[in-house]
Amino acid sequence: MSDRDRLRRNLLAAMAVVACVAGLVFLYFNNPQDLSGFPRCPFYALTGYKCPGCGTLRAIHAALHLRFSDALRLNPILFVAVPAMIAMLFSRKFANNVIVGWTILAVTLIYWVARNI
Repeated sequence: MSDRDRLRRNLLAAMAVVACVAGLVFLYFNNPQDLSGFPRCPFYALTGYKCPGCGTLRAIHAALHLRFSDALRLNPILFVAVPAMIAMLFSRKFANNVIVGWTILAVTLIYWVARNI
């Protein structure tokens, strides 16, 4: 990998971190439940069923305010997804593992069905 490619990759990574931190700061100070500007779930709007991501913004807002029981109630899969995403960022072996991919898919589908029963 050339120095230019390495620099570009590091710059993109830094921009992603800054964007994530900015989003978390915004979410800390703005409750998605109180603001009408936050997007609504199109799947829920069309079907009336919750998707695996429904409640994520509210759950992150609650977790940022250390209300973990509220966050767990709003979207429990968040407590599995965030550590998995962090592991994938730091471990190519974990991210490229076929079993991990199928497991994530299975857990997501089971959760999707279970939360609507």
